[in-house]
Amino acid sequence: MTGTGVMLSVMRRFRTARIRDLRLWLGLSFIVVSMIVGARMVSSGHDTVQVWQATRDLQAGAEPADLVPVSVTQDVARDTYALAAEPVTGTLRWPLTAGQLVPLSAITLDSDPDVRAVAVPVDSRHLPRLQQGDRVDVWTTDTQERTPPRLVLTHVLVSGVDTDTSGIASDLTVMLQVPTNDVGDVVAASRSGAVDLVAVPITSPTS
Repeated sequence: MTGTGVMLSVMRRFRTARIRDLRLWLGLSFIVVSMIVGARMVSSGHDTVQVWQATRDLQAGAEPADLVPVSVTQDVARDTYALAAEPVTGTLRWPLTAGQLVPLSAITLDSDPDVRAVAVPVDSRHLPRLQQGDRVDVWTTDTQERTPPRLVLTHVLVSGVDTDTSGIASDLTVMLQVPTNDVGDVVAASRSGAVDLVAVPITSPTS
């Protein structure tokens, strides 16, 4: 092969290599651009927002307490759940379970004018572990007459529990939201004998 032939062969190989390199770079560039565009499309279609989530079971009529913010897509949260950017006020129309998002439709600002807050002293051995928002049945036992326990009221909402005991006393003060017409019965029960509070399951109907 002459010198000219060798030179032409080298030039053809060089051009072929350049074409292959160009195709390689174009392919890589296309992949990178596709990834960037795809990521932007996914991001724009799934922007997140924080909403409130219950960390424990909450009964109907309770104030939404013990909530934590969690992130969900805007499509999920839009006009459906309470935004964590705003405080939740009002009471619950129906129960919520731990881990459930707080629906806007579950919150009502209406208050019951026929309910009164009653402080009931209860021996710590006569009640389960209670929190604000739980519901209880109220029982009383006349220890002097030695009569069977008597059911005073059912499905009473707990609005607070004072666990600060002093000295040797073991009584806890439980704040109950009692219908006005039943206040006398609850007060009389707390004064005439021992009071027991029985927790009502969250799935139990309120009426």
